[in-house]
Amino acid sequence: MEAITENTLIDMLSGASDALEADGCSLSGGHTCEGVDLALGFSVSSYVKDTSILLRKSGGKVGDKIVLTKPLGIGSIFAANMRYQCRGTYVSEAIAMMTCSNGPASQVAVNIVQGRKGLNDTGIHACTDITGFGLIGHLLEMLLANDSKEGLESIGATLHMDAIPFLSGAIDATANNIFSSLYKDNLRSKRAIRNHEMAMEASQLKYPLLFDPQTSGGLLFFVSPEICGDFIHQLLNIPGYQYSSIIGEIDACESKAIQRITVA
Repeated sequence: MEAITENTLIDMLSGASDALEADGCSLSGGHTCEGVDLALGFSVSSYVKDTSILLRKSGGKVGDKIVLTKPLGIGSIFAANMRYQCRGTYVSEAIAMMTCSNGPASQVAVNIVQGRKGLNDTGIHACTDITGFGLIGHLLEMLLANDSKEGLESIGATLHMDAIPFLSGAIDATANNIFSSLYKDNLRSKRAIRNHEMAMEASQLKYPLLFDPQTSGGLLFFVSPEICGDFIHQLLNIPGYQYSSIIGEIDACESKAIQRITVA
């Protein structure tokens, strides 16, 4: 039994080291503990010499394009899988997206920002990752972040449903009324949607997935229209980034407003 446990740990650490190395990280330590389920987690630390290249949630500008690098629907797919109501191909596609690193997209963004140092505009103004709060929850965080920074304009957003990429298995799950356990909590963000009822009626299968929690979801960027075409072109040339899309744009909003997002 101890030999099996040791071999399992070696396999896990070897895989982790390979994945970390691909993004320029090294595994420097760790510890083990016993439990009912097999689990692996990391605490990641890094240092940045030039903080001016960091992208934060705040910084979006009216007119910016909203770029998403991965499709939505991870939560619903695995909720369906737990109920034995999901095709194996859907799970395989979801895993492929989850194991696609956000590192390359981050590097493309940083290279653009670095290349525009000295100009009035960095081209890419803000970024976050889409995880447990879903697209709407994390987008809302970015919109609200401007209100807490002096000198930044209050912003809202318009999303174009037809432009948002979704995993096929997720649409199949919502058609069968299957949602992630976190969906109801995330749905509270509907208060931020200017046209919630209309959007829900217009797209009954896709709209709920805007609130679907993601595991290892994509990155969400606010990008100047001037360089957005080139940014998307670079992303699409990266293996695994075939879903990268412009899904909307930033518009003006009254300061402290609750409803900030329109779904068209």
